[in-house]
Amino acid sequence: PSYAEVYRNLAELYVKMNRLALALSMLNKAERMNKNYWKNYISFGNYYIKSGNYEKAEDAFKTAFNINPLERQVYVTLADFYISVQRYDEAISILESGEKLFENFYSGILLLGDSYLYRAIQSGKGYDKAINKYTWVLERSQLKDAKFKSWLYYKMGLAYENIDKNKAIENYKKAVSLNPENEFIRSAFESFVMNGFKIDSPIREELSQHHIEKAKEFYGEGENKAYFFHLKRAISLSPLSVEPRRRLLDYYEDRGDYYSAYQELKALEKIDKTVRIKDKLEIYSWRIEKKQLNLEKPYYYSFRGLFLTDANFFNLSKVFSDVFLYNSQYYNKFKFSLLEYRKKEGIDYILENLRENDYTFFVVGTLDRGFTVVNYSIYDKTGSLINKFSVNYSMNNMSSSIQSFLEWMNRLFPSIIKIGEEKTPGSYEFLLGKENGAELKDNYVAFDVFGGEIKPLAVLRIDELGNYSSEVSVVSNYKERNYEPISNKYAVKIEFFNQKYLTNLKRILGY
Repeated sequence: PSYAEVYRNLAELYVKMNRLALALSMLNKAERMNKNYWKNYISFGNYYIKSGNYEKAEDAFKTAFNINPLERQVYVTLADFYISVQRYDEAISILESGEKLFENFYSGILLLGDSYLYRAIQSGKGYDKAINKYTWVLERSQLKDAKFKSWLYYKMGLAYENIDKNKAIENYKKAVSLNPENEFIRSAFESFVMNGFKIDSPIREELSQHHIEKAKEFYGEGENKAYFFHLKRAISLSPLSVEPRRRLLDYYEDRGDYYSAYQELKALEKIDKTVRIKDKLEIYSWRIEKKQLNLEKPYYYSFRGLFLTDANFFNLSKVFSDVFLYNSQYYNKFKFSLLEYRKKEGIDYILENLRENDYTFFVVGTLDRGFTVVNYSIYDKTGSLINKFSVNYSMNNMSSSIQSFLEWMNRLFPSIIKIGEEKTPGSYEFLLGKENGAELKDNYVAFDVFGGEIKPLAVLRIDELGNYSSEVSVVSNYKERNYEPISNKYAVKIEFFNQKYLTNLKRILGY
């Protein structure tokens, strides 16, 4: 079958390049040369998976199996396909028969452990079977690299979560130590600890310390956003830890965000009884009382939506969603809640959840089969696509793909700012400042919604710029005052008030 193998190899290359018509042509040529070449049918299966035809993919893998039932690879390939479509019982049946047939069925037993774990996650029982198989593989993995072993320990940690919490910690620690740069594994460990241990437990403080050290590194490099994220993560892990809260307090004060600083100071005072904190709180209270300190706070309209992750890899959907929610807190105008992705239930249960909770849109993050790309899709409350965004993905740096999407979405949907009280005729408090991107002389459009249509009320200009609030004046039709009162209305930057942005804005606002 040497010539058939040449065509098959070309087909595999074309599949990877997404040149599917050429791939099919090469596979058909290989089949004409040798109809009993089992490897070619595995390549047919890969082609059909790429084409989205899973029924034909299964038939192709079965053909390879039937042609050469004494070849280990056909067992692994067919079982791997069943795992990808969540038919775990069939995968287990194939692999258990292979385990009996082949001596040292290494790759098959590793996949059998995965199958047991997937089924246990689904059914809530059988975690011990997965652990037994992973232990068998681990005992025979002396020559494997650290990253391979790290993934094994991660899976064992995940399985032990439901059997023995201490052994889960033990295995997660080994996984992290062998692959410290893997953000997914660390996040899975942290998610388990935050959900399973009290806030004063030593393991939570230990994991928090990692983020404190990372925050210090980023502070030294001038990376303020990363500094903020790691401090917030440290506090989430160990709410009773003083150091990250002190650092976050200083961070807010350095930015002139005294509203957030004051909120953090009040939280810190409950756990830090030092004179320094007590005195600082008294000074804040005195300055606020004497109106020497203005607690400016930007006020955004909140885009309220759901986020779901579609990823068939153990607890990746849950962990990815948790990390997404954690990263989204940096963007004040988005308020996300999480919902479990249930492909079998279709879109109806998502839309029902939107209606019940008064959300106006939802986002699905879908990871490709190789976990190299994440595709984000934004839908309105009718389930119609608004827009989509794709970005490279890495288990080592989950947050990077999430932040890329959030920054894109932040640009796509304009900040909607609340207009405050009228200070003098035609002059209003504007709840946005330079720390949130506002600039002197920027123009905004005040608007309201009538009958589902967004109607402009007045053009505003920033005349006085503060850190987190400003003063704007009406520059269109001010003297005649033939516009509606705009106190407590909303405004967007004037360049966003065009048909392209208004169409998306109406949909995400639910009109």
